[in-house]
Amino acid sequence: MDQIQQWLDIELFTLGDGIFTLGRLILLLSILLTYFIIGRILVNYVKRTKSFRGKAITDENRSSILWTVRAILFLIVFVSILLSLPTDELFKVNKDAIHVIDLINIMLVFILARGLVWYFKRWFKRLSEEKKVKVDKGRTFAISQIFSYIVYILAVLLALTSLKIDINLIIASTAGLFVGIGLALQHSFDDIISGVIILFDGTLEIDDMVEISSLKLEGKVKEIKLRTTVVETLDNITVIVPNSKITKTNVVNWTYNDRETRFKIKVGVAYGSDLGLVRKALLASADSHGKVLRKPAPMVRFIDFGASSLDFELLFWTKNETDIYNIKSDLRFKIDAEFRRHRIAIPFPQRDIHVVSDFRHGSAERENPELGSIDEEKVAEDGK
Repeated sequence: MDQIQQWLDIELFTLGDGIFTLGRLILLLSILLTYFIIGRILVNYVKRTKSFRGKAITDENRSSILWTVRAILFLIVFVSILLSLPTDELFKVNKDAIHVIDLINIMLVFILARGLVWYFKRWFKRLSEEKKVKVDKGRTFAISQIFSYIVYILAVLLALTSLKIDINLIIASTAGLFVGIGLALQHSFDDIISGVIILFDGTLEIDDMVEISSLKLEGKVKEIKLRTTVVETLDNITVIVPNSKITKTNVVNWTYNDRETRFKIKVGVAYGSDLGLVRKALLASADSHGKVLRKPAPMVRFIDFGASSLDFELLFWTKNETDIYNIKSDLRFKIDAEFRRHRIAIPFPQRDIHVVSDFRHGSAERENPELGSIDEEKVAEDGK
């Protein structure tokens, strides 16, 4: 036993005013091993459990339980490691000693902040789903994001206070540095301010179908962050757009007023066509497509007498904005088939070309026969 004790008391390094021995290292490794074993057992148990007290566990509840279990286990291990250290005083900040309890307080602050953000998001989402609060999905996301930013900023300030760091002193001593950083990162700050405007303004929300003309971009808004907005194009490509690009340019929001959006297809028919039959064929093409809404009903406009055709527009409504190009293609196929069935011609552009020949040189020779001989004599002289 004495030999084992001597072996455990082997000094590895000093920490503060204490000595870290081999025995403490073995203790720490044992704690970590226990954490991984117990954590794996609990996580697997939660994943396998389908009901609790007769109530089915949803995927959202399961993820919440898993996060809570992991957070509690991590806190226990973190506190155990700190308490197993050979000294209570870890380091000093401005001649103020930082103790183990200070680090524990910091960890508790961040865990509580994370839990508060999670609980608020879940609570606010439930209120919006139950329609107790009249906000849409995008506004719910925006409010949750702003709340999480505020909570995490307060958590950082509390953590700095626990470390005996004077926040006012930091701000005063680094004012010049902040000015330099502000000048260097002015575009990023511009994006952040634009992100706050987008989140609070509500003109751009999650799942909106937008068209950003300056970027030649069309797609659905998938996520609005503080600095960037994630847009998924119709080709299923994810584009990350800085928020300042959105606030400084014209953005067409196809779904701003409603989930239903109107589109149009232009087509021309030959002069002399039966216009009533043209109208009937266009409406039949729209009515036969499953993704074209019946209310509001499709309509046909006679828009102009063209240079070589009578020009019409087929206007229709749909909720499938992301599939609009396929819908338009299907409608063009159907219109062509309807026109062929009713023998309605789609003309191609026609131009009349008048060719005018210039006979001035020939007529001049006929009037003055000597011109030809003069030219021939001149050519002969040039050859000599």
